[in-house]
Amino acid sequence: MNAVTNRVSIRHEIRTRLDETRRAYVEATDRAEQLRREEMELGRRLDALERTIQNLENAGEYPDDETRAEYERLQAAFRKATEGAAEAEAAVSRLNSEILAIEGDMKTVPDTTLDDILRAQQARDEAQAERDRLAALIGQQAGIDLSARESELAALKRQYGDILADEAAGTPVGAEYLTALVENIDRLESEISEARKTAERDRIRNEGLARKLAAADDKLAAAEAEFRETFRCFVTLQEQRAQLDYVKAANDLIDAYARFMQISRIQSQNRHQTTPIYGFLSLPGFNGRPLIDKATLLKLPIDPEPMLAQWRKKGLKV
Repeated sequence: MNAVTNRVSIRHEIRTRLDETRRAYVEATDRAEQLRREEMELGRRLDALERTIQNLENAGEYPDDETRAEYERLQAAFRKATEGAAEAEAAVSRLNSEILAIEGDMKTVPDTTLDDILRAQQARDEAQAERDRLAALIGQQAGIDLSARESELAALKRQYGDILADEAAGTPVGAEYLTALVENIDRLESEISEARKTAERDRIRNEGLARKLAAADDKLAAAEAEFRETFRCFVTLQEQRAQLDYVKAANDLIDAYARFMQISRIQSQNRHQTTPIYGFLSLPGFNGRPLIDKATLLKLPIDPEPMLAQWRKKGLKV
């Protein structure tokens, strides 16, 4: 594993932890909001029942067993919802701290840059050039064909043998011709011997070049794999960044929608004319779920009180 892929492996592990923690944060937030709503509803019902019981006692009557049992049940449910909401909110706070810590870890891991890809590409191209150079050297070591010379030598030796036989049988032979024939035979034998030595040297050289070529092939394969992995790491990082930008834009859109609905509700409460809104936006998401859909928007807490409270702090009486 090279330095780049090691960095990406670390980033992937951190990213996985970050995604899991963010999902847990959203789930804890939803649970805390649900329990707080349940707490408010139970509190409302409990207050109403307490008023009923107080009115009965003021009239000199006593609540029946069913009413008291309902009162005790509501009290227990209210305490459970309060404790559960507090636990969920503590989990939200803890998970938020974990997210900040993980995001800090992410910043310590250098990103895969375009320069990393270019360096890996250069190393691959250099490995390819070296491999091609060695392959060309092997191609230049052509084998030597000795068949023509060996046939010529065999013919001269037969001729030489015939002359020696004639000489032995008493037929005179020209000395100059015989000398020239012997010289030709010696020359061809010497040439063939040198050619065989050259061919053997070329064979041994080619075996060495073949080993170098095999090593160059391995180096090229490794350089190609490193280039592809570095490129994958770079593109993966770009995808992650684009995903974060996409999710942030979607969350900003959700926040804007919630603010609009809060202000629209204030308009309605004050009998002002409101701007109608039609349809529900749907945005594709990840992990098999849409990022924004009708259910998501309908679950938004459209409560204008926080906004009104801010205005009241500044002196507005509404």
